[in-house]
Amino acid sequence: AAVTSTIELITGIALLIQRDPIVTAKEAASIDLISNGRFVFGVGAGWNIEELRHHGTDPKTRGALLDERIEAIKALWTTEPAEY
Repeated sequence: AAVTSTIELITGIALLIQRDPIVTAKEAASIDLISNGRFVFGVGAGWNIEELRHHGTDPKTRGALLDERIEAIKALWTTEPAEY
């Protein structure tokens, strides 16, 4: 991304319900900055029931938790100071 000016940098799907939203927001923002706004961040809730449980997530509520994490990350990117 630092050597080109047109190629987008696209992730696979980051399982936000298994990641810390503050760390994830900082990492994604850094990559977006380095790529001059050409970063495409793919996110999802996951499907592996065992993995979800290992992270303390009830599989039935993973969609709501994903929505909550997306809102929190957007707040970290757009609000100073961020609150959620």
